[in-house]
Amino acid sequence: MNTRALRKEEEENLLRRADDLCRQNNLRLTPIRERVYRELVQSGGPVGAYDLVDRLSSDKKRLAPVTIYRALDFLRDAGLVHRLATQNSYVVSHGQP
Repeated sequence: MNTRALRKEEEENLLRRADDLCRQNNLRLTPIRERVYRELVQSGGPVGAYDLVDRLSSDKKRLAPVTIYRALDFLRDAGLVHRLATQNSYVVSHGQP
């Protein structure tokens, strides 16, 4: 299996884990929360909230920063992401929440 296939498999495992964790804890993984989490998973490293705004906004509709921050707060509280205060960015949690 090549590196790209392994990375894709790891991404899918993380997304499946997030979905399972939310179901087990009666949390709602809304479409925007899932999009934010997917973008963090695919980035493979720290990403700032305003970078996420830029990445997830379209030419026709720009997401409000508060929308991204709310999604990040949910994901952090669920144990799916960590906030790196020194870099003011977020990364995916690969361990147990």
